Amino acid sequence: MTLLCALHHSGLPKTLWGEAIHFAVWVKNRTSTRILGDTTQYERFHREEPNLAGLPEWSQLVWVHDASGSKLDARAIEGRWVGFDSESAHAHRVYWPGKNSISVEHNIKFAPTTLRIAFPSLPEGE
Repeated sequence: MTLLCALHHSGLPKTLWGEAIHFAVWVKNRTSTRILGDTTQYERFHREEPNLAGLPEWSQLVWVHDASGSKLDARAIEGRWVGFDSESAHAHRVYWPGKNSISVEHNIKFAPTTLRIAFPSLPEGE
């Protein structure tokens, strides 16, 4: 259920359900389960505790470095982060909304997340 909420909340196409499941399984393997007690599947396999500090939000805005073009052109392209690449320890999977495709990128910067707080509007004169 939480997975479907994350996909819906992101505003990304429903065709990315496979990427969302892949990320959910990645997180689940790094969290404890009742069967294993205080340990995780990751810890059992790698013999070290997983570090989830700074884990990005699925579908978070990222800037990917683009070295093509001249010095006056934009050097970053906006994409959406959809997970880590399983083939490399330092690679990220990025969804490109304009192209409707996913690529593996190494040189990315996460856009700062902002907290949105909605205040009810006051009637005029108060």
